[in-house]
Amino acid sequence: LNKLNTHETRLVLKYRQVQKLAGTYLEPLSMQDFISGLWKIFGTETGRLSCEKRNLQNLPDVINALLRAPEGMVPIHADYKGFELRIGAYESRDPTMIAYLSDPNADMHWDCAKSVYGVTGEVPITAGDKRLKTKAKSAMFERMYGGGVDMAAAILNIPRREAQTLFAWQDQHIAGFLAWAKERIVHDLAQGYSESLFGRRRMLHDMHSTDERLVHKAEKEAVNTPIQGPGGDSTKRAMVLLWEPLLSMGGMIGRNVHDAIDIWVPPERVNDGADLLKTAMLTAVPQFVKDVVPVYVDIEVGGFGA
Repeated sequence: LNKLNTHETRLVLKYRQVQKLAGTYLEPLSMQDFISGLWKIFGTETGRLSCEKRNLQNLPDVINALLRAPEGMVPIHADYKGFELRIGAYESRDPTMIAYLSDPNADMHWDCAKSVYGVTGEVPITAGDKRLKTKAKSAMFERMYGGGVDMAAAILNIPRREAQTLFAWQDQHIAGFLAWAKERIVHDLAQGYSESLFGRRRMLHDMHSTDERLVHKAEKEAVNTPIQGPGGDSTKRAMVLLWEPLLSMGGMIGRNVHDAIDIWVPPERVNDGADLLKTAMLTAVPQFVKDVVPVYVDIEVGGFGA
């Protein structure tokens, strides 16, 4: 239906979206005063926490906006800024990426969108701006993890020429990373596993398959694991650092969403809680990474990162 792109198909897709929101989230959650999930330390191969029996990591933005902290508490959301890009810059030592990411106000995905689509503004403001940034971001990670123009066009449901234009921007800004990724694939397929900077190993089981799709999957895992894994391990280390001092100020950890952490604190400890959360997340990242590329943490008080 996405490919037809007619008024009628758009209405059907919108109806399905609303129906899913109501049936999957609004109706079940409206019958509960408190929601929780089953957190699994070993639920992913990259090292990230996973959550099930109410996946609190994959809630739509419109549902996130409805979340509230327990009575008498204030939510604080913290997110590593562009962490996968920063780990990619560290691993590849791409000088262009490092220079770009050293600016705390830089937004590579938004700058890509501005260049490709001709939009303006320091930050994406309108819904249309945000959709363009999402396109640029999705194309970036599809490319970083081994996807081609045709795959990006199919996933993003955009013309092939548009995907080519996005890739052309990437050629100028992450060329060093792309060269490193090719070398990493050859190296990891030869040794049979991929390893992150924390020493987490992922066996590349499909590398000897006769199915080209499975071999390509193994190639993507060879790059994905060292880039995505450190975010999961860093957030887990940060939560360990947070636990006791957060409890001592009357707060608690709410949830972890990939490279982000939500906590709740009493209103009078908001500033202390925000400082504690930011410090823990920065401390959790190894110094040898920060010596190569700066790491930043974005803090939002009163929200859940929607």
